[in-house]
Amino acid sequence: MWRAETLLRKDAMNIHCVVHDVSDEWFLVEEITDFHFDGFAVISKYSVERRRYNRFDKTLEQVLRLEGAEPCAPPISIDESNRDLFTQLSDVNTLITVEADDESRFLIGSIHRLTSDRLFMNHFPADGKWFTRPTGIDFYEIGRVCFCDEYGRGWQRYHAELTSRG
Repeated sequence: MWRAETLLRKDAMNIHCVVHDVSDEWFLVEEITDFHFDGFAVISKYSVERRRYNRFDKTLEQVLRLEGAEPCAPPISIDESNRDLFTQLSDVNTLITVEADDESRFLIGSIHRLTSDRLFMNHFPADGKWFTRPTGIDFYEIGRVCFCDEYGRGWQRYHAELTSRG
């Protein structure tokens, strides 16, 4: 049985979700946006002040059930090391977004390579043009990684066409 709850983040960007799993460092969640499920996220436990399940979350849960919405099994697990987690993410056939915990960076693209404590991404800004070199971010700096969501799927569908037009 699943339940809708809210992760109250330190940056006030709260996340309505179903929590699928919790590790020492991460939450693995399925996000809820506008009364439907919208992909998955791995969220740093250090960026979350607390989990909430109150009457607002219960109402959201009831609406989702009335809409016939059901959460899906995530395509990854968070039981292993950070390197294993991000290796799994690099195997998921979708663009991912990586947000720094301090909101200083927002990267959309694909994982280029990994080290024991850092990931490097091929990524692009809002104009859709790939940067020439991968950008690195330490695992401890990551606040949130989203995948299989509408934002990434939209970019994946139209990115090649938009960038080919120049």
